[in-house]
Amino acid sequence: GAASGFLTEEIRDGYQRVGSRIVTTDGREGLLAHVKLSGDHRLGKYGLDIAGFEGLVLHLLDPAQVSAPILVMDEIGPMECLSAKFIAAVDFALGSSKMVLATVDSQSVGYPAELRNRTAAEILDLTPENREELFPRILKRLNRR
Repeated sequence: GAASGFLTEEIRDGYQRVGSRIVTTDGREGLLAHVKLSGDHRLGKYGLDIAGFEGLVLHLLDPAQVSAPILVMDEIGPMECLSAKFIAAVDFALGSSKMVLATVDSQSVGYPAELRNRTAAEILDLTPENREELFPRILKRLNRR
């Protein structure tokens, strides 16, 4: 395919967010976080499955293992960044010849904040108000690959 990577989707119970699910470009899904998940890794009210997350996504972000010209990471946020292996994979991908399309929360500190400050990245502030207008611009950039 043209892209390799993952998307993060909210899991909701009515109006309340209760977790996050990972959906990969190769059609797999897994739980990243849930209020009912127990374990060593926690962020706020959420228990995290870091090992499961790594098993789902790391091989999809390795430029040496994928032929796709574009690596997609939605998102690089506080939960995902609790994985040192994920951070290493992001750094490796950014240093490769692949184009990386990623979402990074504008409020996050630590590694996501470091990414936003990298000069080599083209940062677009995507908001509900401007997303329709930015979509063609993003597609144009991706189609150069």
